[in-house]
Amino acid sequence: RAAYRTVNFDLRQYKRLRMFAHAEALGIESELKDKDLTVFIRLGSDFNENYYEYELPMKATNWYNSDEEAIWPEENNFDIKLKDLQNLKANRPPTTPMTSEYTSRVGEAKITVKGNPNIANVTVLMIGVRNPLKTDPDNIWQPDAGDAECVNVWVNELRLTDFVSDGGDAAIGQMQVQLADFANVSASGNYSGINWGSVDSRVQDRQRNQKVGFDM
Repeated sequence: RAAYRTVNFDLRQYKRLRMFAHAEALGIESELKDKDLTVFIRLGSDFNENYYEYELPMKATNWYNSDEEAIWPEENNFDIKLKDLQNLKANRPPTTPMTSEYTSRVGEAKITVKGNPNIANVTVLMIGVRNPLKTDPDNIWQPDAGDAECVNVWVNELRLTDFVSDGGDAAIGQMQVQLADFANVSASGNYSGINWGSVDSRVQDRQRNQKVGFDM
């Protein structure tokens, strides 16, 4: 089961995507064990053909718990290094079809890439709950009873952190040369690099590419 929304995000200026998650049984409390289900975040240009996915198994919380650390256990914290997603895509073997999912593991989490997603142009975002099949070879969180689950899941404070604080640089130059009475030569040039921006500009307003101009 999942919820989604359309967005328009450029994530290149940030290093991490974070979120808190919580899971508790809705039926018989003892039937929900740690890692019986997972929560995932999927982001890309669509949900089926071009996306990254980060999936994390859930630690269950007991009912009527007033301990903040138990309600939002550290094991359930999403801490997605965006560089891990980019590296997964870059290191995908040439023999792996782009129409198939390619997965890897980061700690307890599973990361996936399919197609040709781009963090510079994230237009869809999905958060969902999954009950992995016991017989699924991609279910890395064994052992699993393989039972149906009745669960209440909360997610909170999806946020981008650790923005790229590297400054950019820019320069302009101008030259005028008079060759006696023969000619006047004027030349000017300008350059601005990645992350260039004014002092009061926001992170999202900073320049994303290099620009070079020359006039003579």
